[in-house]
Amino acid sequence: MKKILAIAFCLFAAMQLSAQSDTYIDPDEKVSRMFDTIMFVNPNYNHGIIVFKDSKQSTGTMNICTIDQKIYFVSPDKDTLVLKNNENVNRVFIKGKTYINTANGYVEILDILDDMCLGQLKRIEILYNVQTGAYGQKRQNATIQNINYLDASGYRVGLNSTKVRPFTYTRTPLLYKANGSVLSVNRKNLLKCFPKKKEFIEAYLEEHKPNLNAVEPVQKLFKALAGK
Repeated sequence: MKKILAIAFCLFAAMQLSAQSDTYIDPDEKVSRMFDTIMFVNPNYNHGIIVFKDSKQSTGTMNICTIDQKIYFVSPDKDTLVLKNNENVNRVFIKGKTYINTANGYVEILDILDDMCLGQLKRIEILYNVQTGAYGQKRQNATIQNINYLDASGYRVGLNSTKVRPFTYTRTPLLYKANGSVLSVNRKNLLKCFPKKKEFIEAYLEEHKPNLNAVEPVQKLFKALAGK
């Protein structure tokens, strides 16, 4: 396996979000098994509730794909299908977790403080035109079942073809406001969202120097803010 750690800057809805990413150019068997679990927000399909923008609800066995940011569900005939009107979804509840449908993708809510939420966006970006090894051949050996293909950026990604293309997996920490806006986690936005805790934020950033591009350090900061 050739694993490259990189900082990925992904442009979503005209807003640049910074996140810590792992890029896998030549997926081996271990990475292929990992791909099976991270291609959706949950490793397995579970009972969930979809709340649409018109307040109507739908229930079923479902999951959210981290490649195309769409909801997939199991039909009564045991077929795996993609939700047709994904753009009309407001939020989804799956296995005790809340996912907000934003212009950036489905943001999982991790914590709440005042009128602000801390969330994370999980995303897989399939890499194309990547050549490694002799004559550009790549060793690809994943086994993925249930879905024939996913459309991603105009390409078809075969998921039953025992192949995993080079990909980047990103977990992006985000600030989600009650009015529906999504903000990157940085010093400026933290001070803007928590003006009454400016001195504490400044001191915390100076002392701990957390990586605001990674989810776990931001979670620790958020919990520290909740204690003040």
